[in-house]
Amino acid sequence: YGKAGGIASESLGSIRTVAALQGEERSLKRYDENLDEAQAAGVERYTRVGFANGLMFASGNIMVAAGFLYGGLKIAKEIEDSTDSDGTSCWTRNDCDSKGSDYLTAMFSVQMAAQALGTLAPSFQAITAARASVAKIL
Repeated sequence: YGKAGGIASESLGSIRTVAALQGEERSLKRYDENLDEAQAAGVERYTRVGFANGLMFASGNIMVAAGFLYGGLKIAKEIEDSTDSDGTSCWTRNDCDSKGSDYLTAMFSVQMAAQALGTLAPSFQAITAARASVAKIL
């Protein structure tokens, strides 16, 4: 996009010369070609970014679904295993070892930790850029 902007700036800055030499069509063609290149690069880049964002949000939702499924199955198994002959279970006696709140706490703690790790990416990019600069200097 910078090249296209440079061509536009150059053409507008010397509009009298461009008009005198009848270079309007040539300048417009050069501008359009560079604009098409920039658009293609932008579409490719942001398609990848959109796909990565979609995967990130999907992974969070899949993790929540897996956490609810695992926790629900564990609690259901404990209730089933603790059922007495009279039909009472740990659920009715309120003495189950597993609680839904324990599974929710664990699940959201893992999710928050994963998000915190995701915020480290800009730092890694800065370190990588710094290492590349040092390599050029040395």
